[in-house]
Amino acid sequence: MISLGIIGTGGIARAHAPGWLAHAQAIYLYSLEGAEEFARELEQMQERNPGLTGGRHVPIQVCSQLPEMLESVEAVDICTPTDTHAELARQALEAGLDVLCEKPLARTLDQAEEIASLAHSCHRTLYPAHVVRFFPAYVQAKKAVERGEIGQLAVCRFRRAGSYPSWSSWFADEERSGGLVMDLAIHDLDQALWIAGPVDTVYATLAHAQGEGDLPIEMLDCTLTHSSGAVSQVQAIWGPPGMRFTTEFSLAGTTGKLSYASAHDLPISTNGGSDGATTIPSSSGPSPYTAEIEDFLATRAHHDHEPVVSAIDGIAAIRLAQAVARSIQTNSPVTCHNLEVA
Repeated sequence: MISLGIIGTGGIARAHAPGWLAHAQAIYLYSLEGAEEFARELEQMQERNPGLTGGRHVPIQVCSQLPEMLESVEAVDICTPTDTHAELARQALEAGLDVLCEKPLARTLDQAEEIASLAHSCHRTLYPAHVVRFFPAYVQAKKAVERGEIGQLAVCRFRRAGSYPSWSSWFADEERSGGLVMDLAIHDLDQALWIAGPVDTVYATLAHAQGEGDLPIEMLDCTLTHSSGAVSQVQAIWGPPGMRFTTEFSLAGTTGKLSYASAHDLPISTNGGSDGATTIPSSSGPSPYTAEIEDFLATRAHHDHEPVVSAIDGIAAIRLAQAVARSIQTNSPVTCHNLEVA
C-alpha cells in the first residue's frame, strides 16, 4: 500500500476514490476548491462501507499547498482540467513521484512527449488513465479480435454520446479542454488504436447546432484508415441537457461481427465467428476505475509488468486527436505518422 495524493476534486476524482481507499495507506488531497468537502465524503465512504478498506481506517488529509502534498506521498493521481495535466505531472515527476494522470495525458502533443521523456529520465511511472481499456465489453472484444474469432478485422464503429458538459465552465473553453475531440472522442480514438492498430489517414467533420440557452450541440464524425486496411468510424456527440450517456461499438471481420450497446446493458452479440457463437459479458467484474488503479500500482511496483496503458499509448491518442482536429480545420484528409501503440 502507498501514500497517495489526489489532485482535484471533480467527478473523476470521486470515481477513483473507492479504488484508492482499497489500496492506499493514507490519502492526501489538494485542490483549488472542494478539498474539505471531498475529505468528508471519503470519511463517510469508509464508514458506510468498511469492507472497502478491509476494515482499516485510511487517514485523509487536506493539503493547503501542492508542495506540501508532494513531500508527503509516493504517487499522485491527477484529476484536474486538461490544460493543467502537464505542469502538475512535471512537478510530481521532478519530486520523484509516480503519476496516474486522467486522460488526455496533456493538452498538446509536445507537452505529452515532454512529460513522458521526463518520466523516462526520472525512472518514474507515468500512466495515462484511459479507463475504457478496462471496461469489460471493450476488454473482451479486443481479446476476441486477437483470438481471430471474427476473422480479419475490416470495419469498426464506435459511438459515444451524452449531454453537453455544462457542470464546469472549462469544458467550453477549447483552449483548455480540447473540446469534443480531446475530451470525449479521445476515448474511442484510443480504442480504435488499441483494437485495430496504427492509423494512416484521418478525415473528420464537426457539426454544430444551438441547443437550449447558450449550450451548443456538437457531433463529430471521423473515418480512420488503419495500416492493416481496416477502417474505423468514430462518432462523438455532446447533446442537449438530459441526454442519456451511451456508448456502443461494432467490429466486423471477414468471418463475423461483434456488437455492443450500453443502452441495452446486455452482453455483446456475436454473429458468425470461428466457433459460431461467443458470449462476452458487458459489465461483470470489478470497477474499471479500480482495475485501472490496480494496473498502475502493478506497473510502478514491477518493472517487468506490461501496463494495459503506457505513456506511449497516451501520446498516440493525443497525436491522433490532433490529426482529427487538423482534418476538421482544413476540411481535408490528414496523413498520420508514428501512431503505433505499445
